[in-house]
Order: sequence, then C-alpha cells, then structure tokens
Amino acid sequence: MLEIIQISSDNINSSDILCTLLSTIDLNKHRPPNNYRYPNPVMKFAACLFILAGAYVYEFLRLNFKFLLPSIQIVKNVYNQNPYSEAQFRFDESKVYLDSISSQFVFLSEDCSAIIPRIEYDVVFNSFNGFVTPIIDGKPVEDAFKCQYFEEFKDLIENHPRSNLVNVHLLQPITDSNYCVPSATVLAAYGTNNKISSIDILKRWLMMYMELRSRNIHVLGFATDGDPKYLRSMRLASGFFVNNQTLNIYNDNLSFTVKIPFSWYSWYFLNPTQLFLCMQDGIHLCTKMRNRFLSRNVSLKMGSYKVSVKHLYQLIDTKNKIDHNLSISDMNIKDKQNFSSCQRIADEKVLNLLSLNDEYNATYNYLLLINLMIIAFTKPRVSLLTRIFYAWIILFFVRLWRIWLYKSKNTRKSFSQNKQQNDRNYFITSNALLSIELNAHSLIYIYVLIKQKLIPESAANFTHLFSSQPCENIFRDARSLSGIYSTRINFTIKQFLQRINKLNALTELKQFESINNQEKIIFPVHHKVKHLYTETDSNIINDEDFHTDDVETIIFQAYEVAQEMVTSVGMNRMLIKHNLFNIKESSKMAKDLLKLNTLTESEILVLDGRDDDEEDGYIPGEEDDFIPDDEDDDCVETDEEDDSVPGDEEEEDDDDENDSVENSIENGHNNYSSEDDREPTSTFENTQATSYSGAY
Repeated sequence: MLEIIQISSDNINSSDILCTLLSTIDLNKHRPPNNYRYPNPVMKFAACLFILAGAYVYEFLRLNFKFLLPSIQIVKNVYNQNPYSEAQFRFDESKVYLDSISSQFVFLSEDCSAIIPRIEYDVVFNSFNGFVTPIIDGKPVEDAFKCQYFEEFKDLIENHPRSNLVNVHLLQPITDSNYCVPSATVLAAYGTNNKISSIDILKRWLMMYMELRSRNIHVLGFATDGDPKYLRSMRLASGFFVNNQTLNIYNDNLSFTVKIPFSWYSWYFLNPTQLFLCMQDGIHLCTKMRNRFLSRNVSLKMGSYKVSVKHLYQLIDTKNKIDHNLSISDMNIKDKQNFSSCQRIADEKVLNLLSLNDEYNATYNYLLLINLMIIAFTKPRVSLLTRIFYAWIILFFVRLWRIWLYKSKNTRKSFSQNKQQNDRNYFITSNALLSIELNAHSLIYIYVLIKQKLIPESAANFTHLFSSQPCENIFRDARSLSGIYSTRINFTIKQFLQRINKLNALTELKQFESINNQEKIIFPVHHKVKHLYTETDSNIINDEDFHTDDVETIIFQAYEVAQEMVTSVGMNRMLIKHNLFNIKESSKMAKDLLKLNTLTESEILVLDGRDDDEEDGYIPGEEDDFIPDDEDDDCVETDEEDDSVPGDEEEEDDDDENDSVENSIENGHNNYSSEDDREPTSTFENTQATSYSGAY
C-alpha cells in the first residue's frame, strides 16, 4: 500500500489536494484510531463533502476510504464555530468578510419565503424558534424566546403567533474588480408573519445603514421584490411623491448628493440628495407585467388597439413552433412566478412574428416592454448606459400611455357599452408603474455617482445584482439541502438557520479556494454556469468615460423610440392635439399625474393596516377635476371583446396589487410537517449554486 501511494504521489503535483489526501492516508495508517491526524486542507475537503453529499454518503466514504476522513462530529465543528442565531445581525462578521475581499460598498436585499410553522428548541442558544419575532422600532429582537419556567413557555404557546415566513437580509459586496463577482452573505434571518408597517421597515433599514456605516461600510441601496409595504417604505426613503414626511432620514454627512443638470429636471423626478437608493427586483417586475397581460379581468388599451393574449394563441395555432417556441403552458395564469414564460412570450422570435400583423401592434408594444425589462434589470454583461436606454424607453412609453388614457377618459366613457368599466383595467398597476419609475431613476443616479467618483466604477457591472435574487438563491440552496431520504424540501426556522450555516461555510471555502494555489480544492461548475463564466470573462462591458452628456443623449434617443411605439398604436394624435407629445410637456403632465399617487405617512399607516395588503389603486385620470379634460374626436376602440380562450378556467384577477410576500413564495410542501433535515444533499447543478449571488 505504501509503495502504491509513493508511486502515485510522485506523479501528482504537490499543489494538488490529492497529494495531501494520499499523505494523510499514509500517516494515519501507522497510528491508532484514537490518534488520527488530519491537516487543514483535508478538514476543508471533508467539510465540503459533508455539506454537498450529506451524512449518509459521507459516512459511506469514510468507512471505505480508511484513514482519510474524520468523523462527522469533527467535521461539524469546522462550520459550527459561529452559528447563526435567530434575528442576530452579523455586522462584525460581515465586516471581516468585506475586508477579506477589499470591499467597502454593499447593496442590501430582503425577502421572505414560506416555512413550516413549528416550534423547536435551540440547545445552542437556549431559546425557542418558530414564533413571530417581535419588532421594536423596526429592529427584530434577538433570541426573544428564552424561557426559564414552564409557565413562560405555556404562555408563549397560547398567546404568541407562530411564524409562517422566514425573512432574510443579504449583503451583496461591490468590489473594485470588474472580473470577480463576490458572493453575497446572509446578514440576518428570523421568523415573521409579514404584519409589519412600512415605517418599521424603514426604521430597520436605517438601523442597518447606521450599523454598517459605523464600520466604514457604505450601503449603496436596498432591494426587495415589489411587496406593497416595502414599495411604500422605498417611497418614504427616497421622498418619491410623499408629503408630510415626519421621519427625517437625511444626514448631510452621510447622504449621497449628486449634481443633476438643470435641463434634466423636466423628466427626472428623484431628489438629488439620497441616503441610499431603492430598487425593485427585475424578475418580479417582469412577472407582474406578464400576469397583468394574462389576466382575463383586464382590458389593456393602447389607442385604437388592444393588448390581448389571444394574439399569442393565434401564433401557436397558425405558425410552426420552431418559429416562436411558445406553448400553451406559457399562458397559464396560475403559475404567477414563471419567469421562463416571460422570457418566451417576450422573445425576439415572438416579437418578429407579431410585428408582421398591424392588428397585433399593442400586444407587440406590451411584450416589447417586458423584453426591455429583462435586458435592463436582469441580464448581466450589459453596460450601464444600455440599461439606462432600455429602462427609459419603458418609462417614457408608460408615461405617454398613462397620459393618453387620462386625456381619452371622457371619450372612452361616452362610447363604452359597459359604463361600469373601471379605468384601472386599461393600464398596468400602480405597483408596477412606481417600480419602473424607481428603477429607471436609480440607474441614472448610479451613473452620476460613478461620474462624480462617489462610488467605484465597477458598480456599473453589478447593477443586475441590485435585486432580491440573492435572497431567492439562498432559499433555493437551502431547499436543496434536504436529506436524501426526504421528499420534503421545506424547512422550519431552526432548520433554515442550520442550513445557512452550511451554505455560509461552503461559500467561504469556495471564496478562499478561488484564490488559493496550494492544495487547491476544485469545485465542479455546471455547463450552463460555465458558459456564463466564459462569456462574463470575455465580455465585461465598461462605460469607459462617464459623462452626463452621454446620459442626456441616451434619454432623448429613448424618448424618440417611445414616440415611435406610441405612434404605432395611434395614441400620438391625441397627444399632439393637446401638445403633450414632446418630452418637456409630457414629462410635466406625467409628474402631475404621479402627484395623484402622492401619499402621506398617515395614509401609509392606513394602507399598512389593510388585511389584503393591497397597494392603493392607481387609476389614470382618477381625479376628474384635476386637469380640464377637453373633448376630442380621437378614435377610441370601445367594444369590449371577450378574451376567453377555449379550455381556460375562470381566474380571479390579482391585478398584481395583491403582491404580498405570500404570493411570491413557493407553496409546494409548505403545509407538511417535517423531521429535522440535518443530513443535506444537493443536485449537481446546485453544487455550484451555493453562492448567494448566483455567480457560481
């Protein structure tokens, strides 16, 4: 055996981990079992194997590869040195991690996911998990459920609600390197029922901001998934059409202040002084637009054209699938979080086919908006100027569309057969509108921050990560760590904390091995991710010189494209008639209409108290006496067509306004109880997906 190992070692590079593994076998062969020794690289290798393969596979290999692997308990000690505690914010640990990768700027994201509502005892912290974590001034109370007597525990069981959601905060570093995307890390996790006010959310963000800033960490912004409460918090934070704001969050010494050219103020509405930026998740925004498109209870109008899913069904019936790649399942309204469907229905193949028929112009425009959203807000390897260009095409078209609906309101009502038809059914929801506004403004703000040297230029290549997708990745990764004999993929809050311990340890090991050259552990990379890496390394796009003149040029080009889209559906005639087709006048009108959505803090508290947690309904031209609505002779299609498709079931329209966290979670297996899934496993594709940023 010794000779075989010696021969094998001679043919192996000394920097290879295999050489260390063989040497460990050789050393331990001559030792008694209670005196085995394992070098640090072997301990790291064993920890990775245990996390990825699970206890059963690990024990199988340990018994058959004698002298090589330590016991399971020893391996657990490798990643359990600093376990996660419920509601504990790991600011100091985050500082150490950021220092290790030379990063001072971060973007924070927050999201919820369904869990198994079960009470469990955590022996490590001597506390109970599974109750709704109390919130004091926006800050979750750490280890709030420690009981010294049975009566205390009985009182908790009888009077305190159980959490059915886990809320996570992730920290995405922004480094100076354009070629290395660092992994996001979990800042905190705790159980909740999402019954929290927008004011408390903002207070929690301010607490996180100040704690990180005290450690010389600059928070560029926050991202969420479009939940109405979080959107209202973002409006409060950015002062975006909010009146009577009593919570003053600005600090002259801490806030970002950029110089916005005076000529921009006609179309740019964001305050030049911001403590931090706010962005809505692009993938969730795309699915909101898709669900609005597929809903049978809305009738989206653009001039004399109608946006209709029937046009896609006609393509499926009359064209070869190779030409469009669509299927009936892509139009399933029940699957509300199907982003792949967004990509297919807004694909260039579909758009090209729709463009061949003038009757499809409105549908073409609407799906083009989704296509541009995918590029502007979700795709990597897109320059910041390109993102700004596409985002403002979307925004300008939506603004012009809203103005047209406002101006045509009286004419539409006089010709409509259905006098009770609500104008909100002709347009996207206020949630989607305000999300588009915030994202488009934030992209320009980031560009100006880079231009004025307030943040590193590399931030331009990280903008696709300014979303809640790091949170979604951690949920997927945690579910992939179910036991190999378990069919239940969901977890309790205690199990989730245990799993993010493993994921955090694995991420740190992978981060270390990425720059390690001695006894290096090589991780497999899925072929799709490998293809992404290759393209990223060779196609990093830099906006070499950041000039405000470039932005202004891009904005005017975007407006021209939006004008062409408006003209294609005939909305231009009414806009020209009212002198609202140029960028200055239309932007002024758009700003006046946005003021209809202005909220006060007292109104926000009322909206937060709604059981359905809806965003206040946005109706173009809701105020009849806001601006005189002249009569016009523009042709407006008024006949309400039935968009029903044979075989479709009647669906209840959510209008994308019931976008509470409960609607954005995966419901599969959520109502089942589960044993403590201590033994993890994962698919091969999830082997490299343990990076919270989705980079692996």
